[in-house]
Amino acid sequence: MSQLTISLLGTFQVLRDGRPVTGPTYAKVLGLLGYLAVEADRPHARASLALLLWPEQTDERARHSLRQALSTLRRMLDDHVAAEPVLLVTRDSVQFRHGSRTALDVRQLLTLLQSCDRHEHQRLDACPACAQRLEAALDLYRGEFLEGFGVDDSEGFEDWTTIWRERIRQRVIDAALALAAWQEGRGALDGANVALSRLLEIDPWNERAHRALMAVHWKRGRRGDAIAQYERCRAVLDEELGVEPEAETEALFQRITTQDAPSSISSSPNLERRPAPRLPTPPGRLVGRERELEEIADVLAHRECRLLTLTGPGGSGKTRLAIEVTASQVGHAYDGACFVALEAVREPGGIVPAIAAELGLTLPGNVDPEQHLMDWLRNRQVFVALDGAEHVIVGLAEAARLLAAAPGVKMLVTSREHLRLSGEWVYEVDGLGVPTSSSTDSFEGYGSVELLSERLRQARPRAPLRHEERPVAIRICQLVDGMPLAIELAAAWARSLSLDEIEDQVRRNLDFLATSLRDVPDRHRSMRAVFNQTWRMLTDGEQSAYRRLSIFRDGFRLESAAAVADISAPDLAALAAKSLLTQQLDGRYRIHGLLRQYGAELMDGQATEHDQIHDRHCRYFLERLARHEVALAGGDQRGALDDIEADIGNFSLAWTWAARKPETALITGAAHAWWLFHVMRGWMREGEVAFGSVLDALNAHSAEEPLDPEITLVRAQSLARYGGFQSGLGRYEAGVGLLTEGVAMLRELDATRELGLALNMLSAAHHMTGNLTESRRLLQESLACYREVDDQWGIAFSLNDLGLVSHLLDERGEAERSCAESQAMFRKIGDRRGAAFASFNLGMIAARDGNHERARRLYWESLTFRQDTHDAWGTAASLVQLGTESAVLGAPAEATVFLTRALRIAWESSVTPVALDALVGLVAVALDAGIDPGAASTLAAVLSHPAAPGSLRSRISGLISRHQLPIDPDPQPDRWAVKVVDDIIRRTLG
Repeated sequence: MSQLTISLLGTFQVLRDGRPVTGPTYAKVLGLLGYLAVEADRPHARASLALLLWPEQTDERARHSLRQALSTLRRMLDDHVAAEPVLLVTRDSVQFRHGSRTALDVRQLLTLLQSCDRHEHQRLDACPACAQRLEAALDLYRGEFLEGFGVDDSEGFEDWTTIWRERIRQRVIDAALALAAWQEGRGALDGANVALSRLLEIDPWNERAHRALMAVHWKRGRRGDAIAQYERCRAVLDEELGVEPEAETEALFQRITTQDAPSSISSSPNLERRPAPRLPTPPGRLVGRERELEEIADVLAHRECRLLTLTGPGGSGKTRLAIEVTASQVGHAYDGACFVALEAVREPGGIVPAIAAELGLTLPGNVDPEQHLMDWLRNRQVFVALDGAEHVIVGLAEAARLLAAAPGVKMLVTSREHLRLSGEWVYEVDGLGVPTSSSTDSFEGYGSVELLSERLRQARPRAPLRHEERPVAIRICQLVDGMPLAIELAAAWARSLSLDEIEDQVRRNLDFLATSLRDVPDRHRSMRAVFNQTWRMLTDGEQSAYRRLSIFRDGFRLESAAAVADISAPDLAALAAKSLLTQQLDGRYRIHGLLRQYGAELMDGQATEHDQIHDRHCRYFLERLARHEVALAGGDQRGALDDIEADIGNFSLAWTWAARKPETALITGAAHAWWLFHVMRGWMREGEVAFGSVLDALNAHSAEEPLDPEITLVRAQSLARYGGFQSGLGRYEAGVGLLTEGVAMLRELDATRELGLALNMLSAAHHMTGNLTESRRLLQESLACYREVDDQWGIAFSLNDLGLVSHLLDERGEAERSCAESQAMFRKIGDRRGAAFASFNLGMIAARDGNHERARRLYWESLTFRQDTHDAWGTAASLVQLGTESAVLGAPAEATVFLTRALRIAWESSVTPVALDALVGLVAVALDAGIDPGAASTLAAVLSHPAAPGSLRSRISGLISRHQLPIDPDPQPDRWAVKVVDDIIRRTLG
């Protein structure tokens, strides 16, 4: 997906993936883009756009000009091939859609300023969170809106530009004044100088800014600069406006020339400014917490927030964040800030003396310490950070009384447990950002990998993280869920172990995450020590609940917790309050990966409870999976797919547990839904593993129960589906063997519906090897099986494939009839995936008949649904055909975009046959353009690749003949071909 950046502040610029957009563009095309991007809150009628930009033309001519401009614009933006087009174009209207692939500087600037408008601070010029937004907004303002840009013959567009130019300019002026006031208020006169100087670049005759800058120079002890600024103010007002400075400016000038400069910060006689706090010195910089620091500053600046608790499990980085936040608050709390480490405080009553000690306050022996501290704080503005409060949490009631008595005090507390005080605000500290895929090239935004990389550099300065180590580094971060302490402990082992060895140890042994460094606090010397400390603070009931909840993978919902582990909402709330669970915005609960591993170890020590909970978990999720079968075959497919994927870890665990026992009834009931899910998502490799695990488990039980009919049925089901996935991954010989065995067993069992599915998949395997006659025979038998049991989905399924095989056998009438009937049936039962598959096949038939426009429309129809359901195999297949059609229609650049996207999706999803198809398509486009990118060697390798379908081999033969390529007819060894193709695809995708 290409990234689009539009800059309208200063010089009009459009970038795609960081490079300027080139091509035949003219002012009105760019003007149309700018107008739509700024006014993106609504669709715009084509008639009004035509009138805006071409007011001198007739209606018909203006509409024609608009159509041409939109066509140029869509090509310029890559919209004609984008999965998520930027422009939503209908017959009557056009609308720009901002999303993940677009960045507009005007939108970014206004969003920052509107966030300041909405923020509930006491004053804008005293809010540190909004000051950061103001600075960011000023950085974005690189010049006036559409500076130097205009379109001919359109007064309406010029009027619109003028209105927006003045609106943005005024907002930026106000922002600069507020930022300067904030900088001056915190004593940062250099910063105020920068903000005011920037403002005078934007608005040279802004007398208020001149006056403020005069005062700043004066307070900095630079009387000469202040007088010079006055002279510049007087000159510009005279030259530009023909007026004299205001009386207020003249009065300030008189004070500057006759009096000493005032203090940069006003003081009160009864207040003494406090020294900087004593903060712990961290061993390294804070990594990957930019978002958290901004959000915490935002919360602390809220007028109602005076007590903020940072909660999270031990090792999540609360202390490190608190140190950084305290340092940032020093300039905002007039009477200073203090950081109190509560680790050494053993009793709740020790909190007040610890705060007093950090403030440098001596507590008299004959006065109540709490009352003395209250009296001292009553009229002061102090920021107090209390770190590690969970073990003395009852003593925080004293802190609440301090806040009630001293309205100028703000308090930050770190604790693994909520304080449960009425004025408490809570911010949950999660792990650092973790990539979802180990193939990610960019670490930007992933603080976990950045931290690991930095600590590895510290552990082995001569061997920083190498490119080939990136996947394993990402996997380590995934295993520890981005927990900073765990990353630090893992990285420390890099002095003696490779990253592969570290990953293996982290995966198998929680005790591995430990250190012998002398300067690490005892509570952070190992992850087990951290978790043991939390465990000891739980009640017996909370310990039992936590053990049982460790059964869940990828989180869970309340109803799942109740059904599987007898856990109630109050139980979950209690564990969440102690940072052992987090509740996400969608209502799901999640246990951090390492905490879940710790709980699972505790559960393993309770053998009876362990097996009971696993049995309940298995039954609950497989019965739930079986209920999704109807929705997956038609109806709410998207809802079923999303529900299963949200709990994919739990469904996988339940499936594995059932196979291990084996729970034959549960497996039989859920098998079709589990197979459908993997097929519809295009997860061929995961499906192969799922059904292969059942076969492995059954083989272990075969000696015990060789004649059990239920086990035989499960074996036959699994053989067929496992064989189908093998074939889908390009292992056709293995697939045919497994499917043939499965079909034979199903015939003996008289399982007609299951036999219909197995015959269909066996037909597909023969189809891929080029045995079309046998494929058609098997499909006809499959269709008969489905008709016998009146399975409408199965009938439509086999008709669709029968139509495709008939098409390849050049039986066009039969092909069209079967696919059309299949499409109608799929639509009737609500199976959008099936209908998309039928559209795809009808597209292939249309393309072979030379009706390329119809083929293109049908491929787009199939692509839309397949993308919507994240079907990797189907999406890649549709993109291949769209690329092929683009090449036929004379659009090689478009064809290359489609085919490259298809290659990437198919390759990353291990759908090897489709990846080979896309690769050959790219070679064909290059050959037709007269470019030979090593075509002969690429095609030779694909011909020898074991996963190349028969139809693709025929296509390659045609290319070889048409372009007279020198290719050795003798096939190369499979292993050679696989390695060569792998290397070619990696180079092609960069």
